[in-house]
Amino acid sequence: GDLNLTTPASGNPMIHLVGAGAGTTIIDPQGLSRAFYVDAGRSAAIEGVTIRNGYVLNTSGGGVFNAGTLTVSDSVITGNEAAKGGGISTVGALTLTSTVISLNRAPVEGGGIYGFASSLTLTDCWLSGNTAMGGYAAGISMTIGSVVVDRTTISGNSTSGWAGGILLTNSNLVVRSSTISGNHAQSDGGGLDISGPSSVANIYS
Repeated sequence: GDLNLTTPASGNPMIHLVGAGAGTTIIDPQGLSRAFYVDAGRSAAIEGVTIRNGYVLNTSGGGVFNAGTLTVSDSVITGNEAAKGGGISTVGALTLTSTVISLNRAPVEGGGIYGFASSLTLTDCWLSGNTAMGGYAAGISMTIGSVVVDRTTISGNSTSGWAGGILLTNSNLVVRSSTISGNHAQSDGGGLDISGPSSVANIYS
C-alpha cells in the first residue's frame, strides 16, 4: 500500500525522505498502489528519488497524493497513472524543484499534475510526455488555486481533449523564464487553456 505520512499528533514536525539520487533510489509500487500519501497538516520533503509505476483507479494521485505541505526536489516522477493527477495530485501546498515529471497518464484530468484549491510552484523542472487521453490537461491542471512556473520546460505533453500544457480554471498563473512548446490538444489550448471569470495569467520572458 501507500507510504502514508500521517497528520502529526501535535506541532508541525517535518519528515525528510532523502535518497541517494534519482538514478539510485527507486520507489516502485509496481502498479499495486500509489507511492505516497501526504495527509493534511503534515509537512514533508522528498529528495533524490525516482517514484514510478504508481497506480490508483477512480481517484487522484498515481505517484503522490498531497493534502499537506510537500516539497519534492532533485527527483523523477514517471510512469504513474490515476484518474486525475497521473504523476501527482495536490489539494495542499506543493513545491517542485529540479524535478522531472514525465510519462505519467490520467484518463480524466491532469496527466502530470492535478491541483484543486491548492498552491503549486515549479522551479527548474521538466514536464514531458505526460498524457490525458480521453480527458484533458496533459501537463498541469489547476482549479481554484495558484500556479507559479519558473525556469521550467513544459513540452511534448498530449491530450485528446483540451489543454496540452496547462489548464487553468478560476486560478492564478505566473510563468517566468520558461518554455511551453510542442504540446498537443485535440480541442482547445495546445499550450495553455485559461478559463473561468476569476482566472489571471501573467507570463514573463
